[in-house]
Amino acid sequence: MRLADTRAERLAALVLDYSIGIKPNDRLLIRGGPVFANYAILLQEKSFQRGAQSRYDLLSWSYDHVRGLVERNKMKEWQREFERRAEVYTWCNAVITLNCESYNTYHEGIPDGLKRVAEFEKTVEKPAKSMMYRDHPFKGIVPKWNLVAFPYARGARRLGMTMSEFKDFIYGCTIGEDWQAMSRKMRVVKDALDGAKDVHLLVGNPKDGIRTDLHLSLKGRGGEICAGKYNMPDGEVYWGPVEDGINGQIYFQAPTLGGCGGNLIQGISFKVKDGRIVEHDARINPQGLKTTLDVDEGSKGFGEFACGFNSKITRPMKDVLFDEKIGGTIHMAVGASYEGRPLSSGGGKNRSDNHWDLVCDMRPDLKNLSEYPGGEIRVDGKVIQKDGEWLI
Repeated sequence: MRLADTRAERLAALVLDYSIGIKPNDRLLIRGGPVFANYAILLQEKSFQRGAQSRYDLLSWSYDHVRGLVERNKMKEWQREFERRAEVYTWCNAVITLNCESYNTYHEGIPDGLKRVAEFEKTVEKPAKSMMYRDHPFKGIVPKWNLVAFPYARGARRLGMTMSEFKDFIYGCTIGEDWQAMSRKMRVVKDALDGAKDVHLLVGNPKDGIRTDLHLSLKGRGGEICAGKYNMPDGEVYWGPVEDGINGQIYFQAPTLGGCGGNLIQGISFKVKDGRIVEHDARINPQGLKTTLDVDEGSKGFGEFACGFNSKITRPMKDVLFDEKIGGTIHMAVGASYEGRPLSSGGGKNRSDNHWDLVCDMRPDLKNLSEYPGGEIRVDGKVIQKDGEWLI
């Protein structure tokens, strides 16, 4: 199958060959909603050309299918859904998920919708995902996986773009990036921050006001480079900060839909003492912020600190798949650390049902300096980034 835009074929080849490293006799599972069916067919044909086996799962990400399961709220149906997913997830040794949306709205218009979605995630989504994204062998297999964004009409409308603009954006931040060069730069930054006793984030100035003045410790912690192997687009290095080693204040400018309920929250500010959020506020939807932080005790701590490197993603899209990769930003996740990873490679000890990435832009915007005044990253007293530009 050939699509009219040959960039789709180049992205499919990039994910198969660079991200997944598909090999003859690999068993590839392609997941995604029905809107991505053409891309699923394209990936399958290219995987066959490389000698792999391939299957589809276009139900697990189908809005109508999942919403129906949540709305009917029948445990027997949920159990059958889990068994269906478990069968394909344990068959494969490679997984490509086609998606451009990191948040769902399955709950909207359903009585107790949020509660039902939470129960569905607990009963079906999380156990099934743990089988697919496992870091230990099952039947001797640990799957390779990648989450890739392909352009589609609803995604373009959601971001206020034409389809042509959306295609240019998606292909620009994927096949338009030099992943080897990005990897080399990320290695330099990782080496500079690994094991740092004090990482100081400073945004603003005394004259106009300090928005962020936060100290965190990476003592005994190492970072993980993300250069397209698990996400496409990609472009971040992340660490699990020392859980009780975070102090000060931080302000996240980027709008987010990642809180409970998927509603917009923006202008989030925290005061942090010994790794715990002791004060919080939001310019838009402070109640949604409070609800998310009250999910469990771990939601008032941090599981991740990261730096973004993708130069082709330049503004927030209200989707973490893109926003956390913006070059010149940092992000921190309230909630869970990456539990399966060692402390030397991005792991941490904070436990929570949440993992919510919030983006702080270190770049100045001359048209809006009150919100984006620019900032610095200092490591053990040395400035290594100024206004979003690396100095190392």
